[in-house]
Parts: sequence; structure tokens; C-alpha cells
Amino acid sequence: MFVRLSKNNLPLQFVLLVLFSLILWGKSFVTGGFSRGSCWLWWAVCLLMAVGVAFMVRRQQVSRNPGMQGLLFLCIAVPLTGTEYLPQTWVYPLFLLSFYYIFNMYGKDKPYPDIFNAAFFWSAATIFLPDLFFTMPCLLLVLLAYAAGDKHSWLSSLFGMGVPYLFLAAYDFLSGNSLLQDNMTRIMVFGLPDFSSMAPIPGILLLGCVTMALLSLFSLHKFLQDIEMTERRKSSAMTTIFIYLLVFFLFSAGRVPASHWFPLFFPVAFFCTKFIVYTHQAVLKEVIFILLLALSVSGVYINSSVWPGFF
Repeated sequence: MFVRLSKNNLPLQFVLLVLFSLILWGKSFVTGGFSRGSCWLWWAVCLLMAVGVAFMVRRQQVSRNPGMQGLLFLCIAVPLTGTEYLPQTWVYPLFLLSFYYIFNMYGKDKPYPDIFNAAFFWSAATIFLPDLFFTMPCLLLVLLAYAAGDKHSWLSSLFGMGVPYLFLAAYDFLSGNSLLQDNMTRIMVFGLPDFSSMAPIPGILLLGCVTMALLSLFSLHKFLQDIEMTERRKSSAMTTIFIYLLVFFLFSAGRVPASHWFPLFFPVAFFCTKFIVYTHQAVLKEVIFILLLALSVSGVYINSSVWPGFF
């Protein structure tokens, strides 16, 4: 019922998004008091990011259900990042800005500013989250398919990646600090997969969403046949980023906190939305959608410590 009513109904999608965000934060509001400013601030930031996701996919014309995209993004992100303020709160939007400019570079004759911005914002985010340093090559893989022989595109991307670290090096030189050196010592996060640190219900939710995203990729050619070339390329870029980030986090699991998996949430929500919308069985898509929302709420409300070592 929810999918059928909200499909292609933008106002209803955003109403569901706001209502669901309040449900997710209900426990924090009650236990911490409705006058707790930090709780309201984190709720507003997360809601704005979800709305930003919806605005992005609508502006870039890569989804006909932007509100549902934002809702699923919130559904995945909140159980893993939590409803409490985190220091990296203000880093997350940098990744979303990078995704926006990755989309924006398609369909332009000279997309160099967009390429630079995409690389710059992603690189700036890795300064605050050094364990994500090795996620940056996924942007080069996107460019490999987009502009393999265009040296200006490559220079724009490399320059964009380097500028934040040049600023950090200049700051260290002028202030006598060693922030760049400290960052470099925290970038080696690879190791055997270990999911014991991830709470069980959010882990099950993420596993289910990743599975749906992979299933959506297998049927990607079906819904790409009826769309224009620019949108196909944007979907291909998301495919590259999704696969790269998934492999990266699998081989760094246990060393990268679940809250730092944030860059993966957008492509996962992107493909999950397509999977649900394009599923032909009406009852199945409703069940999947409600189950995802229920798991998301359960991951926030239920104290996961009662199941230690589930993963």
C-alpha cells in the first residue's frame, strides 16, 4: 500500500520522510527530553541530508521517486550512525556534495569544475575520516569510464584530491603541528572481515539492503533500456562507486566503525529504491518496504547489546 500510494507521488513521499524521521528520533526525544538541543540538531541535520539526497536525485533526473530515495537513505543511515550527535556529523554532507558533482559532470562539454569539486569534497572528507583515504580511487575508476583519454579531466580530479592535503600540509608548516603525518598513520585499515563490532539489527538491515542492491544491479539493463544516455552513465557511475565501496568496507570491516560506512549508504539506497520500485510483485514490494522500515526502527529502539557477538 505504501509503495503503491507513494510511487510518483512526491508530496506523500516527503510527508512519509518527515514522519519516519520523527519516529526514529522518538526514543531520543522522550528519554533526553524534548528541550534537548543537541538531539533536535542531529535530527535536523539528518533530515536535511535525506532531503538533500532527494533533491539531488530529482535535480539530476536519476530517480522518479526522490522522496522514497531519501526515506531509504535515512532508513539505512540512522541505525548505523545513531540518533546522537557525533563529531563527524559535519563531514557527512561533504560526501553528498561529491555525489552531486559526480552526477553533474555528465552531459557537459567541459565538466572540469564539477570533476574538481567532486574530488575536492571527497578528499576533504577523508582528512576528517582518514580511514576512508583509500576510497578516493573509486573516483578515478568513474573517470576511467567517463573520460579515459581526456587529460584535463584527470588533472582536474588529481588536483581536486590534492588541494585539501596541500592545505593541511601548509597548516602544519605554519603552525608547527603534524596533522598530516598523523592522518597518514591512520589510513591502513585493511584486514580480514570482522563484523563483531556491528550491532546485529543494523547489520541485518545493511546486509539485506546490500543484497537488494546487488539484485538490482543484475537487472540493471532492464530499466536502462528506456532512459537516455546521460542517465545511463550516471547509473553506471553509481554502480562503480557501489561495488568499489562494498569491496573496500568488506576488506576493512572491524577497523572502520559502522558510522564511517556513510559513503556506501547513498549508492545502496539508490539501488534499493530501484529494486523496490521495479519489482513486479505488488505484495512483495510492500512487504520488503515495510520490513526495511521495521528493521530500521528496531535498530534504533532495541538495545543491541543483549545480543553480543551476533555477527
